[in-house]
Amino acid sequence: MRISKKISSQCGIRFWLLSLAGFLMFLVIWRQLSETDDRFPSTSFQQPVRIPRKGPDDPPILAYWIFCLKGDSKRILRLLKAVYHPRNQYLLHLDASSSDQEIMELALSVHSE
Repeated sequence: MRISKKISSQCGIRFWLLSLAGFLMFLVIWRQLSETDDRFPSTSFQQPVRIPRKGPDDPPILAYWIFCLKGDSKRILRLLKAVYHPRNQYLLHLDASSSDQEIMELALSVHSE
C-alpha cells in the first residue's frame, strides 16, 4: 500500500507541475502575440506622406555625372533626353581628346533643348 500511495502522489505532483508549466507557456505565448499587435499598428493609422517640394530653390532629387569619350556627343544627348527631369542636376563630361567643335555642338544642343 505504501508504494502505491507514493506512486500516486508522485503522479499527482507531476500532473500539477506539467499543468503549471503548460499554463506558463500559454501565458508567455499569449503575451508575445499581444505585443506583436502593438508593434504593427492597425490599418486605420496612416503614416504622413512626404511630397517633395517643387520650387526652383529646392534641392535636386538626383544628380548625374555623364562621362563620354570622343565622338559620343550624340549619345550623350540621347541619354540626357531619356533621363532628364527638371529638378535633377547633370554634369556632362567629354574627355580631353574631344574637339572644341564637338564640345560646342553639345553645349548648344543641350542649351537649345
